[in-house]
Amino acid sequence: MRELLIKCLLFELLLLGSVLAVFMLEGGYSDQFYLRFTTPKQASLILGTSRAAQGVMPAILNKELGRLTKHPFYNYAFTLANSPYGDAYLSSIQRKVANSNDGIFILAVDPWSVATSDSSLEDMDLPEKRNFLANVRHVSINPNLEYMLNFYPHLYANIIGSRLRSRHHVLHDDGWLEINVAMNSAAQTSRMHKTINRYRKKDGNFHISRVRLDYLCRTIEFLKRHGRVFLIRIPIGKEMRTLEETAMPDFTNKMDSISLSYGVPFLDMSTEIEGLRFTDVHHLHKTSSARYSMVLAKVLKTYLVEVK
Repeated sequence: MRELLIKCLLFELLLLGSVLAVFMLEGGYSDQFYLRFTTPKQASLILGTSRAAQGVMPAILNKELGRLTKHPFYNYAFTLANSPYGDAYLSSIQRKVANSNDGIFILAVDPWSVATSDSSLEDMDLPEKRNFLANVRHVSINPNLEYMLNFYPHLYANIIGSRLRSRHHVLHDDGWLEINVAMNSAAQTSRMHKTINRYRKKDGNFHISRVRLDYLCRTIEFLKRHGRVFLIRIPIGKEMRTLEETAMPDFTNKMDSISLSYGVPFLDMSTEIEGLRFTDVHHLHKTSSARYSMVLAKVLKTYLVEVK
């Protein structure tokens, strides 16, 4: 009996070791979120939804800003479904932020990130509270068993398989999400139509949310204790800009008001950069992400030099 127990124990340890080894192979190829929960706490963050996850490249900001920043940027932006401004995102940010007071925090805002389909929704009713970001308590541990056992959306064999085939996405070590899709005219037009039609269905149903605006302000208040805060609006295609202006025409005024109230710059570059390419109608193609990040770095530099 004792020998049998030892063999069972050894088998279980071998199985556990094999599973952990597979988890360690997840290099950002099979899952778009996991690596963000395996990195250490960070002192300077890029925050927002998928526009920021794909559109702002920490590597470029770190290179261009150099000694003006004491801590490297890390992209901790997710998706509209998971990281609109609310309690779930703020709680996760609070877990991720390192204990410092000289960081830089870039908060990407857009109308959808502070809106709900029901303007009367209260905090406990916000839909993202059912998603992984609200329920992953440990956001800086590697391997992250909590995420992989409870929220990894694929078969674990996909971790190995993703290294052997062409990669639709790569989540980089600094949190930037690289998307690889066909950019021929037909493919790009098809994605644009699908995206704009999906958002048109939201038009008329989505409204600026008092609760989300309050959480955006709480997020700003929290991050100001750890450094400087900037609000940004990432460039989007003209079709999406027109839709947003129709759906929520008071968005810019509300951001200007928050900017003034909290003393944080609002950098609205949603229409200022010509010639950018989008994978659909509001996510920057990776080449344009690099270009936009360069422009953003130059603008940030003017503010940071003033402090020096």
